[in-house]
Amino acid sequence: MMIAFSLPSFEVETENASDDDYDDEPDNPDPDGDEGPNDSDAYTDLSSQHVPCFAHVLQLVIKDGFKQAPGIIKVLNRVSAIVSHVRKSTLSSEILESEKRLAAANATRWNSQLIMIRSILRLPTDKLESLNTVSLSAYDRTILEDLVEILTPFETATHCIQGDKVITSSMIVPCIRVLKSTVEDLSHKYTSRFVTTLKSSINKRLSMYEDIDEFLLASALDPRFKLKWCSSNECLRIKGLLVSKLHYESQPSTSASLMSHTQVIEKANEPAEPSSCPQPLPHKKMKTFFDDLLIADKVSSSSTVDANVDEYLQAPLLPQEENPLEFWKVNEMKYPTLAKLVPVHLCIPASSAPVERLLA
Repeated sequence: MMIAFSLPSFEVETENASDDDYDDEPDNPDPDGDEGPNDSDAYTDLSSQHVPCFAHVLQLVIKDGFKQAPGIIKVLNRVSAIVSHVRKSTLSSEILESEKRLAAANATRWNSQLIMIRSILRLPTDKLESLNTVSLSAYDRTILEDLVEILTPFETATHCIQGDKVITSSMIVPCIRVLKSTVEDLSHKYTSRFVTTLKSSINKRLSMYEDIDEFLLASALDPRFKLKWCSSNECLRIKGLLVSKLHYESQPSTSASLMSHTQVIEKANEPAEPSSCPQPLPHKKMKTFFDDLLIADKVSSSSTVDANVDEYLQAPLLPQEENPLEFWKVNEMKYPTLAKLVPVHLCIPASSAPVERLLA
């Protein structure tokens, strides 16, 4: 089972962990180097494809950045020492009694260490200096503040795609586009190897998801995104994929083998069982995260060979706080052909995190 990646220097308790548990790379789906099934088989048989957990690969991007940032790691060592000291020292706990409690890191989510950094930055400087432990200089605090700014978009993306009982497959490609744009802007502000490495690692590790038709179609079928996130050339390509899929799904043998799209959509309104899993990302944060990506009307007004596809794509976007499956339940008669694709693409999990939480 994959152990969650932690920021350098932070100590977290894990049980029965060995060196083999910390796998830096996703499993190779084809160790023998075979090309796999032909295009037709891959197009119709999603089970034949192995796609690494997006959350895990996103963690590897961050880890790549830290490998090239020894100076940041030294500062994180000091933060770790301060938090460890405060948790063990009664006197230090009394000094900070009126302040918010320092957040502790855990092995479940990497961003718990980021939350810990924020809790350190919230402490008044005079109280922090009065603790009988290592101290942080003004330069150290500046590094931590910059680190929070750089990693917060990655934290938001992680929240988006690790949700339980929510649509996540449609968020993968928009998240990648937001991260690419954000890190590009950060690279003009910070001339550090950390940001430069993050930028190159995003292109190296995450670009593969942008070439997977299932995730492109999932974004197109999510009424919160449709094709507002892509270029004109990409719009034409994805429209063509939609029409091809509709033609294939219209075949009787395929329709009979799939679970009814109505059954899947109706499940969206079933009461959720009590769960200790983290709640989905607050709608306000999600909307802010995708705002810049969705402001322009990037879809061409030219028609395709399927009027149902055109009508759906030209309609206004669904607000980020709305449930895409509820939209399709209401509109499945309006867009009957597209509704057939919903259970196939919107129900793909972007991450294995929900399953791992159940097994933890």
